[in-house]
Amino acid sequence: MVTLHHTWRAGKIRHPATADGYANLITAAILLCEATGHRSWISQAEKLFDALEHHHWDSETGGYFFASSSDDNLIIRPKFAHDDATPNANAVMLSNLTKLHVLTGKDVYRDRTRQIHNAFAGAVKRNLIAHASFLSSFQDMTDLIQIIILSAPNHEAEAHNLRNALLAYPLPNHLVVNIHNSGELPVRHAAHGKPTPVGGACLYICRGETCSLPVSRPVDIITVLTMIGLSSPKR
Repeated sequence: MVTLHHTWRAGKIRHPATADGYANLITAAILLCEATGHRSWISQAEKLFDALEHHHWDSETGGYFFASSSDDNLIIRPKFAHDDATPNANAVMLSNLTKLHVLTGKDVYRDRTRQIHNAFAGAVKRNLIAHASFLSSFQDMTDLIQIIILSAPNHEAEAHNLRNALLAYPLPNHLVVNIHNSGELPVRHAAHGKPTPVGGACLYICRGETCSLPVSRPVDIITVLTMIGLSSPKR
């Protein structure tokens, strides 16, 4: 199992990592999968999730403790969802787990999002401003826009052009999935089984259980975005 530590200097590691370290590295792995299309990054994210679960999950009331269970010199182990100088680990994981569920289809990730939400919903309601990151991740949990880009072998350039054209528009809560065959998606995914181009590339924009028609030309992206209420380009 992967185990992170907080510091390293002169060949020595000290202090078990906090939940923030795991959460942010999981985010990084998901972003690298989006950017490169290499599914191996999802495996890395899952290994980090397993370690976070082992060291930080509160099995009684849900949510992640800030400190590791291997920290034996603490009077209490704090657990909270409000932001500090950086986004909170529980808020970050709400988004991470939503995306891991989309990418893998594993129910454990969906179940954890619900448990994190239930653990902190009361605190968020009492102080919205302090929980900005949690609210942002809640939007991912409830309305994640999934951009599924399918490209035939040796047609990655067309896929890249579609991706760049799409990201010229503001998509605050989205996940990009680059694959060659829709069969790579979980069986229950809305885009599973969608036709793969024989040559070239296309994309589907999925929201909930509904996906758009395939888009193969960047100029047609605006039409699809207008249909789902996202049509203002970046300035």
